[in-house]
Amino acid sequence: MKRRTNLHTHTNYVDGANTPREMIESAIAKGFISLGFSEHAYCAADPGCCLTPENTPQFYREIRALKAEYADRITVFLGLEIDGLSPFPTFGLDYCIGSIHTAVSPDGSIWTVDATPARLQNAIDTAFEGDPLKLVQAYFDRLVPFLIETKPDIIGHFDLYTKFNEEGQFFDTESPAYQKIVLEAADAVLKADGIFEINSGAISRGWRKTPYPDPFLLRHIREKGGRILISSDSHHADTLDTAFDLSVQRAINAGFTTCWELTENGFVEAPLV
Repeated sequence: MKRRTNLHTHTNYVDGANTPREMIESAIAKGFISLGFSEHAYCAADPGCCLTPENTPQFYREIRALKAEYADRITVFLGLEIDGLSPFPTFGLDYCIGSIHTAVSPDGSIWTVDATPARLQNAIDTAFEGDPLKLVQAYFDRLVPFLIETKPDIIGHFDLYTKFNEEGQFFDTESPAYQKIVLEAADAVLKADGIFEINSGAISRGWRKTPYPDPFLLRHIREKGGRILISSDSHHADTLDTAFDLSVQRAINAGFTTCWELTENGFVEAPLV
C-alpha cells in the first residue's frame, strides 16, 4: 500500500519552497489522508534556518486555520522539528520531531554535518583531527542525551551525517568501530521509545539514491523492538512522497512488517504494505 501521510515537511516559513496551503493541495492530489507540518523550531545558535520568535505564533495560527479549513478533505497536524540546541516547546503541538544537525568539537565550536560535502570534510579535518569517527562520536554525544531527556515523538534522521556518504566517501559504515558507536547510541535512544524515521529527504535533494538510516542500523532497531515511520523530510510540494516505495522496501528488508502513523487519536501501528 502506498504511504498516504508524511509528518516531516518544511515550508517557506523557513527553508521550504512552498506555502503550507500549497503543500496541503499537493498532498490531496497525491491521495494523502493526512499531512503534518514540522517547521524548524527557533534556535538561537542558528537563527538563519528556523522559525523566529516573531513568526512562530503566525505559523501556529496558519496551520491551525488550515487544519479547520481542510478538515473534510485531509487531516492536518501541527508539529515542530526541534533541534538539540533549541528550547523544547511541546505545548499546543500534535507531535514533535527531535533531531540535531551539528557536532560540537572538543573546543566547543559547532559544526554543521549536513550543509555541503565540503563543509563536512572541513569539519572532520579542522575540528576532529581528520578522524571521521570522532565527528560521529561527537554527534551522538549531543544527540543521545537530548533525545533521552526530551523524549520526542519522532527521532529525526538518526544518522544525518551520512547524507553525503552514498559511496562511503566520509565514513566506512561497515567497520566494526563505526557500527559500535552507532549501535551503542541507538541502544541508549531506544529506551526513550521514540519512533525512528526512515527519511528519504537526501534523495529528493540529489545527494543519495537510498534513504537513511543505513540497513545495519535499521535491522538493529527492529531486533530491539524499535518503531519506525516513513517520511520524506520534504521541502517542496512535489517531494512529499519521494521514494516512499524504497523506504518501505528498506523497512521490509530489515524485517519490519508495520510502521507508525499519526491519527487524531494519537500514533497507531499500520501495515507497511
